[in-house]
Amino acid sequence: MNIANSNRLFDSQKCKLGLPADSFMYNDNVRPTSDFVLCRDINNEPTAVFGEDIWDFNPYRLSAMKINKLRFDSLLSGEHKSHRRKLVDEAKHLLFLIQYFAKAGHTGTISVSTLYGYYQVMANAVEYCISLHSNQFVGIIELSELFANERFLNNFLKTKSGTSFQKRTRAICKHLAFIGHIKVGFLAVPNLKINVSDSEQTPVIPTNIYLTLINHLTETIEYLNENLTSLPDFLEEFIDPYFGRSQERQKSKGVGGEKFWRKTIKQAIEEYDLGEIFSDDLAVSDIRSLSGALRSIQYQMRLAIHLYTGMRDQEVMRLPFDCIEQKVITEKQVDKDGKEVVEKRVIKLISTTTKYTGYRESAAWYAAPETEKAINVLQLVCAGLAKIYRLDVKDCDLFINPSVVKNPELKVSVTNFASSRRKPSWLDSLLISKEDYAELQKSDPERDFCNSPEFGVGKVWPIKSHQFRRSLAFYASSSGFVKLPTLKRQFKHLTKDITRYYSRNFENAQSIFGRYNKETKSFDLTSEHIIFDCQNGEVTNVVDMLVNDLLNSSEKLYGKTGGYVERQRENLRNEEVLVLDVRVDTTKRVEKGELYYRETLLGGCMSIEKCDSFMLGAITECLTCDDSAIKEEKVNIQIQEIEEQLTAYEATDGEYQVLLAELEKLISYKEHRMIGEKDR
Repeated sequence: MNIANSNRLFDSQKCKLGLPADSFMYNDNVRPTSDFVLCRDINNEPTAVFGEDIWDFNPYRLSAMKINKLRFDSLLSGEHKSHRRKLVDEAKHLLFLIQYFAKAGHTGTISVSTLYGYYQVMANAVEYCISLHSNQFVGIIELSELFANERFLNNFLKTKSGTSFQKRTRAICKHLAFIGHIKVGFLAVPNLKINVSDSEQTPVIPTNIYLTLINHLTETIEYLNENLTSLPDFLEEFIDPYFGRSQERQKSKGVGGEKFWRKTIKQAIEEYDLGEIFSDDLAVSDIRSLSGALRSIQYQMRLAIHLYTGMRDQEVMRLPFDCIEQKVITEKQVDKDGKEVVEKRVIKLISTTTKYTGYRESAAWYAAPETEKAINVLQLVCAGLAKIYRLDVKDCDLFINPSVVKNPELKVSVTNFASSRRKPSWLDSLLISKEDYAELQKSDPERDFCNSPEFGVGKVWPIKSHQFRRSLAFYASSSGFVKLPTLKRQFKHLTKDITRYYSRNFENAQSIFGRYNKETKSFDLTSEHIIFDCQNGEVTNVVDMLVNDLLNSSEKLYGKTGGYVERQRENLRNEEVLVLDVRVDTTKRVEKGELYYRETLLGGCMSIEKCDSFMLGAITECLTCDDSAIKEEKVNIQIQEIEEQLTAYEATDGEYQVLLAELEKLISYKEHRMIGEKDR
């Protein structure tokens, strides 16, 4: 029986950046035709075609930054052209097989960045096979010979340093072994043994350096937030390609007569009262340096967002212009004189997260007021640049590329900080002291930092965005005020074990949160501290999900709890119960631990106890659970996904039998509990 296979780079239900690739109907011929489309953009234009030597999968990418194209054409230049052509065609075929037949991970998809990593391995493999021509006993070999021979593979791995290269090579072997020799054409080494030490954990930023970062970034945020209000109007002027250029430049471009001259960059900065802003580290002398100054502002605000939220790199880079939603999570508190001592507030950053979910899913992070100010600074920059791009600012990414000021015809993109050479000079003052080094050792006793010269005493601290994430988890845990579930939700972790990994060894450090009390020699927290916001935000998130996902939804619910919720909905529709009263009562019950809610693959669960079935992925246990609320749409999705997964196994495989049993339970539930109930 022929089976249609879809490209695992694309999820037809969730991907909004492109359109589906061609489906491949498997038969004895597992090689697609030359016009087979592997990727389409949103306009239905093919960007990767099997027979072509340049594949562009950017329409399917999940990151904000563009992914490099797969340039097979670059592998064709050099000696032994006929051999190169054959090896390139072989590499393309193997990458095609991985896209359509590989066993995907938790999400059922493969990311474009992962595929590009496999391409890099293939590119090196092609060159390695060619290099063997000088070996009289071997000669040029094919990729099939390389990936089927462990000795060849071990020699190949010696040609490149780095654990990621070795891991990708091993992953390719596992994929090809899983796909099987019938489709692949050879039996790949299934368990390639490589000498890879455990990946070193991202280091915690030492306390003194962390506090210095907080001070510098907070001061910069405050200053820019107060003095950049005229920036959007200033940047709008650069729609005119002559604005801001020197008079000599304008003359050379044919601007005739003094009365037609536009303002120079110096004159424009003075007119918009931006002289103090564009000085020192942000000094601007021409258009090019203006672009660099704007990029430096964006970079510092980006660090601030990482600092206060713990967001991942691409989660920050995907922030849209309108990314802040304000919700009240703490009620106003007044003292005995009626004076307000605690205002009611919470701030969320709305962005997208792809890790574990495998697609762009809306998510929220709790943030301090400083983060809102940093976002405001970025919005001022974005608002001005959007006018040059001639875009509605609400459709823009927050980190829009400032290079457009020097090139008004530039296509819209996000800022690439990797190519930026202009960083604030105060970063160079973050020198590692002996105390910092000792603290590093305490935070990760199993690691020998002597083998990492970049962390030596006297060196400038090498800042990476992920350090803020690890450091926030580390110091928040050491404070004793933040529970693991709260960190788990803030960091979007799949399990608490990952959060524990981030915050491990925190007991070796003092908390840096709050104000230092010299008398008690400890850190005191005010009632307005962000830590309490995070704790309260956990309750609010549960209540929001419960009310919005169940009570306010029109989708029919099944199951014992689902039936109960249906009756509550009817009361709401008949106005017997006020939604506000429901929310207030629900909040109180969640705070007391009497009520909880979590989303599941089949709907939702209101159990306050830990669920072993949920942790083990036994989704059909929800069908008979008293605490479940089942949704028909989600049941249909699971039926479809399991039917697709079954095509990857033989009927005699144990995995096939387990999946088939799950499928039969879902279909039976749908026929008897859902369709049957509708017919009654």
